[in-house]
Amino acid sequence: RPKFLCVFCAQYKMFSLFRGKGEVMMIGSVLFGCGSVLVQAYREGPTKNAEAASGASYAFPYSLSRDDIASIKQGNVLVLDNVLDRVQVAQIGTELTSLYPKSEFSSHSTEWKDIRGDAVSWVTKDTLSTSCETVGLTHVHSILRGLANELQPNIEFKDASLMVPQQCQLARYDSLSPVVPRYAAHRDGDNSSVWEVGFLGWLRNRSYRRRTVTAILYLNPVDVWQQREKEGNKGGCLRCYLGANSKDDVGTTATEIVDIWPVGGRMVIFDSQLVLHEVMALDPEEEMMRMAMTIWIEDDRK
Repeated sequence: RPKFLCVFCAQYKMFSLFRGKGEVMMIGSVLFGCGSVLVQAYREGPTKNAEAASGASYAFPYSLSRDDIASIKQGNVLVLDNVLDRVQVAQIGTELTSLYPKSEFSSHSTEWKDIRGDAVSWVTKDTLSTSCETVGLTHVHSILRGLANELQPNIEFKDASLMVPQQCQLARYDSLSPVVPRYAAHRDGDNSSVWEVGFLGWLRNRSYRRRTVTAILYLNPVDVWQQREKEGNKGGCLRCYLGANSKDDVGTTATEIVDIWPVGGRMVIFDSQLVLHEVMALDPEEEMMRMAMTIWIEDDRK
């Protein structure tokens, strides 16, 4: 028999056990409510309007070697310098100042204050106007969305169906923020089983389960952050705990710790599920700003 008939019959038999209409209505309300919650949780999963890698018609400016991509899949971090040149970084800085003031960013709720102190704004090709005012940010958005098309043909992703979200996250860390400008150690993806987080939690985690590759492009002044790198000032650095055990959330089991300074035009790429990482706190006495745009490429088969 068709599956829907089996389900209907099972529900009918269950309701027949209750002779009073009140009990039937109560059970029906409970089932309807549970179903609504599950549907909502499921809808919170995949990123809306994501498209296949082949459909994201953006050219990635780098040709990644097979070894580069294999290194990402093995849990290493790929660092690409000069993805943007100095002129482009300066232009983007001007665009950010005029078009993305502090009021355009949303801070996180109080429950997150001990975990992350950034503020974010979501950027799509529709929110970025095609005028010359956002040509730099539009270029950044295109570069990040073009990465999936570079990865998909590689043998390392032969079993994946990479999807490209329409939106990228623009993150701002301000040293003068009332919340400590940092992001505690975390992984961008979550492969927790249904037994670990429950069925509802597992449904809600679907978007994190689908995350496969993280790509971040830094938009900060080149000279300022190159000088900080030279001095070894690690405030604002991306710290990666390579080789950390999957159950390790603080990095104590890492086999190698890598600090990456967010120099403008620098891009980092890593496996969303494997790499434990954090953003080191900025010193409030330095009056520093740290900006980056991030995309999470998803696997539609997860």
